[in-house]
Amino acid sequence: NPVTPSWDGSDLQTGTEEMTLKAAVDDLLRGIDSVPQNAVLLEHGKKDGVLTLNFSSEFDSGYGSSAEQAILNGLRALAGQDPEVEELMILVEGQIVETLGHFEIMEPIPVHRSEA
Repeated sequence: NPVTPSWDGSDLQTGTEEMTLKAAVDDLLRGIDSVPQNAVLLEHGKKDGVLTLNFSSEFDSGYGSSAEQAILNGLRALAGQDPEVEELMILVEGQIVETLGHFEIMEPIPVHRSEA
């Protein structure tokens, strides 16, 4: 299992967190072999408890179930580090995608919080 980078959500407001969300997401993606190296997080935003991540087109490359699970679990755990975030929405080039391979992601998905 890839290690989820640490992020506490504060860079969305201040831009001063040690690791920005973009850096944490890019770091997570680099740790998963089947994610194309040129797949990047283009932008992100938080509204009404939903964190939206908008990825470049290379991110939508059709993954096997284990890679897809690693990506989604990693992103859900990363988003869950921000106490204000309840759900995660994944976009590609600003568009809703049906799936990254198997799991349907057309609606926001619940974040994952580690037990403290």
